[in-house]
Amino acid sequence: WQAFNLKRNEITAEHKRLRQTRLAPTDAINSVLAPYDEIMKQTASLEDLLRRPRVPYGAIEQISPAEKPFQWVLELETELKYQGYIERQKAQVAQSEKLDGVALPPEFDYLAMDNLAKEAREKLARLRPETLGQASRIGGVTPADISVLLVTLEAKRRRDRLPAQAVSGT
Repeated sequence: WQAFNLKRNEITAEHKRLRQTRLAPTDAINSVLAPYDEIMKQTASLEDLLRRPRVPYGAIEQISPAEKPFQWVLELETELKYQGYIERQKAQVAQSEKLDGVALPPEFDYLAMDNLAKEAREKLARLRPETLGQASRIGGVTPADISVLLVTLEAKRRRDRLPAQAVSGT
């Protein structure tokens, strides 16, 4: 546990150093970046430079060496370079969890929904998912189909909440 905490603390400290160290473009920096087909045009942090796909940590070390040798290069580099993908995946997971909370009525007539793709209508009618999240994970059911289901469910919910005379127009 101590070794894990030491590693995590060292990674966090180096990440902080990279984030806080900002540099203006110079010929010396651009000569280090040139072998990676990169050039620095404006002030940026070391973190911003390392996020670039072709720039390795070794180039960052040449530009601005750490006070002591840093041994967790692969972990830090992976974390920084894939952070955008990780955030996007987290958002997708949150969206999926949200959709799992939306129940689909068991009597839902998918085959009558002309605005769903034919494949989606057939699969939804056959598989009868209990939630929108389940429906979204069925092959052949597109995000557009899920949007149609969401709109249909919301319209049904609003209709069900209106008094009878408001629906009939009397």
